[in-house]
Amino acid sequence: MLAACYISYVRDTRDPRVVYKDKLTTAFLAVHIHAYLFAYPLSSSLSLSLLLIVPLSAMQFTLSLASFAILFASSVSALPRTLEARQSLQDQAIDLHNTNRAKFGAGPVTWNGDIAAGVQDYANKCVFQHSGTNGVGENLAAGSGDFTMQNAMDSWMNEASKYDFNNPGFSEDTGHFTQVVWKGTNQIACAIADCAAGTIFPDLASKYVVCQYTPPGNVLGQFPDNVGRPQ
Repeated sequence: MLAACYISYVRDTRDPRVVYKDKLTTAFLAVHIHAYLFAYPLSSSLSLSLLLIVPLSAMQFTLSLASFAILFASSVSALPRTLEARQSLQDQAIDLHNTNRAKFGAGPVTWNGDIAAGVQDYANKCVFQHSGTNGVGENLAAGSGDFTMQNAMDSWMNEASKYDFNNPGFSEDTGHFTQVVWKGTNQIACAIADCAAGTIFPDLASKYVVCQYTPPGNVLGQFPDNVGRPQ
């Protein structure tokens, strides 16, 4: 069960200094990664720095990642999710994406059933790194406790406050947000997997959210036309 408040504790692998950020009110302890996605069509992909998670306690952790780097390489099978749960996730993922896309002038997305099964299969592996699937954008998030698609979307959309609409382009701090609202994207597929302790987090079971986007966003040179200002 998510509580109202969290503290972020991150370590930048480029710099051994530790950064603390205090948020909101009561009892939700989170750890965030910020490293972002360059989509498949790029003529060259850049190797971006990562923030390495250092778990603090058994309370509540939240991770977000959109990059091409490996964070954890465990490959323990996830617990299967029911068809009913998948259907509910499909509706929620579409609604959340379209609600947030509309706020930035982007049209609605629909569900891509052709890639959905593959997204679920990948999520079930409980490996917190990008799948490397060609031709799609990808956002990842994971959290312990009652972590939901809503929580994943909130973490991605919180990046909007950091985006410089006067100087549109890719930023390490906004890559999840720009993929969600990318106007050229018109289809998505998302999955949630239940992952055992020792996979995403060393000592905690977790929920793992994977969303893929087609056509992919975050294409260099196309940000002015694809990331709209708030409506």
